[in-house]
Amino acid sequence: MSPLVAVVILNWNGKQDTLECLSSVLANDYENFFVVVADNGSQDGSVAAIRTHFPGVVVMENGANLGFAEGNNRGIRVALEMNAASIVLLNNDTTVAQDWLSSLAKAATDLPPETVLGAKIFYARDPEIIWHFGAHWNNRTCRFEIAGRGATSDQYPALQQVDLVIGCCMWLPRQALQKVGLLEPAFFLNYEETDWCERAKRLDIPMYSVPDAHMWHKISASFVGKPHNAYFIFRNRLLWLERNFSGREYWRRYIKMVLPEHVRIFRKLWLRSLQLRLQGFLGMPPSTKAKEKVRFYRAAIAGINDYRAHRFGNCPAWILGDTD
Repeated sequence: MSPLVAVVILNWNGKQDTLECLSSVLANDYENFFVVVADNGSQDGSVAAIRTHFPGVVVMENGANLGFAEGNNRGIRVALEMNAASIVLLNNDTTVAQDWLSSLAKAATDLPPETVLGAKIFYARDPEIIWHFGAHWNNRTCRFEIAGRGATSDQYPALQQVDLVIGCCMWLPRQALQKVGLLEPAFFLNYEETDWCERAKRLDIPMYSVPDAHMWHKISASFVGKPHNAYFIFRNRLLWLERNFSGREYWRRYIKMVLPEHVRIFRKLWLRSLQLRLQGFLGMPPSTKAKEKVRFYRAAIAGINDYRAHRFGNCPAWILGDTD
């Protein structure tokens, strides 16, 4: 029999997306797998709907929003207890091809047993265009460069070794998890897979993107370019640097990656705030765009400040718009 694989899907108030994702996963042709849904305290009826429509799925209720890292960790622990040989972390806002899992499993048999794998991920809204095929580190620019973005489905036909497998789909063998450990909960959201892959790389665990493992991702308009996205990126990038680099290498990356962004954000906040003050002084209604930008820049700076104070977990409520 083929090795037992667990697919771990994190859900937080994403009922419809999760149901669609489960439909595609459970239609896969791989013969030996099970699915764990780790629910982060959803209030939209997700848990009841999943249990009704997919009674064979293991549903684990975390009871609260633990973030991407710890929410998935809970699912990973359950999967390991159920003797999974490999675990696939899968975003709930994706759908997968019928041979997605068997393609990952086949690639795994041809590579060292600790190898971490990623898929060829397409845009859901443009299903022939690649969104992500792993990423390579550019040591000159100190940036990850995404492989395949904007390419067509027939491009990137070969197995490709990469430096980063995105958390949207990560094949994690038991041996790799035993060596590297789980995702770091302090990140909460963003950079947790970047941190995990960096730790894996230091242990010489190889990572590859699999060209035949096709899936489609609904890129979240509610996250990209929003204040909470800025908060987590600016805070967690600093945490990632702290955890993985020191001395000369830390400062080289800080100066290349971080410092220019910090200067840009402070300058833009000052300019937008000045714009709003001038509009008020002139008796003009405040620009909605300027107010949104100020909120975005303030969130980024809050992320920097919370990193310095070592405040981690979820972002402050005002960034989510829950309070002023």
